[in-house]
Amino acid sequence: TILTTLHGTDVMIRSDSPGYLQIAQNIIEHGVFSQSSGGEVLTPDALRTPLYPLFLAALFSVVPSLWFVGVIQAALAALSVSYTYKIGEEIGGSGVGVLAAAVFGLDLLQLVQFQIIATNALFLPLFVAATYYLLRWLHTHTWRLLVLSAVLFGLATLTRPVTMYLVVGLPLVLLGIDVVARHRVRIEAAKRALAFALLFFLTLSPWLVRNQLVFGEPALTSIAPYNLYFWNLAALHARERGIPQRDVGAVLTEEIKHTFPGIRDGELTGFALSDYYTKESLRLLRTYPLAYASEHLVGTAYFFLSNYYRKATYIIQDVDERDIPIYNPVALLKNGDVAGIFSLVASTHGAPIVAALVGFGLAALLTLLMLINVWFVRTSPVWQQEVTLYALVFYVALVTGPLGSGAYRYQVLPFIAVLAALGFVRLYRYVRTLEPTTA
Repeated sequence: TILTTLHGTDVMIRSDSPGYLQIAQNIIEHGVFSQSSGGEVLTPDALRTPLYPLFLAALFSVVPSLWFVGVIQAALAALSVSYTYKIGEEIGGSGVGVLAAAVFGLDLLQLVQFQIIATNALFLPLFVAATYYLLRWLHTHTWRLLVLSAVLFGLATLTRPVTMYLVVGLPLVLLGIDVVARHRVRIEAAKRALAFALLFFLTLSPWLVRNQLVFGEPALTSIAPYNLYFWNLAALHARERGIPQRDVGAVLTEEIKHTFPGIRDGELTGFALSDYYTKESLRLLRTYPLAYASEHLVGTAYFFLSNYYRKATYIIQDVDERDIPIYNPVALLKNGDVAGIFSLVASTHGAPIVAALVGFGLAALLTLLMLINVWFVRTSPVWQQEVTLYALVFYVALVTGPLGSGAYRYQVLPFIAVLAALGFVRLYRYVRTLEPTTA
């Protein structure tokens, strides 16, 4: 709530926020899940998944104030930190839990994200809680925990669809872990994996049925094919057309409007063009498979090393990043302009640059410690839980890899913090064993 106290509730509004607020308003006033506004006919919406707009509508029905939403989201932030501690404690003891919770709780992006009207504020506590109960289930094999985890994973997916492939992926991971542990495929393990997948899917099914009835598409969201075509394959579009990657969005939009005369901007992300996006995306992937693989790997590396600290600092300063001139400290350094660098850091634009450098250092350190911990997993008594955490981290890294943004790493930052804390503690203990003892 510090941000809203300093700058007012306007700081909570970012690029996607108006759409979520409009849906919440239409739910309250008309009972329709729609982004239509300004006296338009209320057309149903499938661009956004339902849980976060419903969450906003519920809060506004109680207290119609953005400040109240900020307070509740701050409480959800505290809940996420609490579950981060519980995951760390479950795997490595209270020391690991405290260290992981501190790393995540004090992260600059975490402090900002929960004050923005965006899905991460609700997605993250659901995702972290779902993971905690899954890890507990791996320890106790209590059916109640398996059911709770599957339902929470479903609710997290209805908030932010990045986890939608886990409905198949996680059961396979659980089955694989059991095969490695038992050296055979057990019917009981297969039943549990199948039950998890079924409960996960059943949680999603009401929204899938709604979209099938309204749009004729049993999909979570209409934006997935659009994102693949416009964003994930942007580098391939730039390569094929011989244009800078920053111009890809505008060029593709013009091409689509030429191919489909009369198409409106709001329809670009709808189901109407899904088949076209899918067909063209597959064509690009078949044409440039190696280039895509290369871009994906590079993007995955950026996932672990890039950070959003500069943008977070602009939010804290309540500055519109688009109004800031582009400064290049690397160019100043190459030109030997040391005075220029000091002047830049001392200016009002210095804090975001320093924050970006600090963020990169922290991201690199956490990634290194997380990778160091891999060496210790093979002898860990809780290796099944650790492998599950690694699977979730690398799943999100691979799914969002082409976008190469630290903003997506934030969704698994609690897990990275736990694995890094484990790596740090185990490395420290290992080094201690190498020290010569005195008589």
